[in-house]
Amino acid sequence: MHDKTVYPCANTDTSKCKYKQLTSGAFPKVTALDFTSGDLVITGTGFFTNAYKANVSVSGIEADTGTINSATKVTAKWIKGMPPKAVDIPILWFNKTGTKDRHYALVAD
Repeated sequence: MHDKTVYPCANTDTSKCKYKQLTSGAFPKVTALDFTSGDLVITGTGFFTNAYKANVSVSGIEADTGTINSATKVTAKWIKGMPPKAVDIPILWFNKTGTKDRHYALVAD
């Protein structure tokens, strides 16, 4: 869960800081995970859609594809099969096309 703490750039040259942290706004939020289809279907709210790519990682293994089905659904597929789901909570993030910006989704409590 995001505690809304703002972390300042520790570098004396703040142009070297490669991240931006939102202090407010609607964060994408994961509310349900469905492993039953052999793929991972992630349901939530506020998912980025237009000009974004979805990325999913389980146990440090990134999905081969992440499909944004809608602002509330993402489907992740692994060509060689999904990693063991009981080991880790999946991580979902969105990349804006043409940038290195990453927007991570919060997992619901």
